[in-house]
Amino acid sequence: MNAEVLLREHLHNDPSLPDAFLDVPEQRPASFITVERVGGQVEQVRDLPLVAVQCWAPSRYTASELAQDVVESLAAFRLHPNVGRVDVNSVHNFPDLESRTARYQVVVELVTVD
Repeated sequence: MNAEVLLREHLHNDPSLPDAFLDVPEQRPASFITVERVGGQVEQVRDLPLVAVQCWAPSRYTASELAQDVVESLAAFRLHPNVGRVDVNSVHNFPDLESRTARYQVVVELVTVD
């Protein structure tokens, strides 16, 4: 099971959130979310990924609000049958300097099982 895909599907299907992607889309919506595995261990029966959920928006304030919405949505992700644990490690301002786009990042530690 791919933890990135699992989390992206959860966020994408949450009607309170904008679209979620694994990569930044070529034609960027005003607000969107990206999901990227940035580390973690893989064991025989379970996966312990560290995932960065990036919240892109027109302003820093809007990005921070979107990050809070993601944190709230993660409470429901804990109920998924293949998810053993969801811990929010950090939430921080993480602007994309190249595109000058406001962005907040939610770092999430997961335990998933097959």
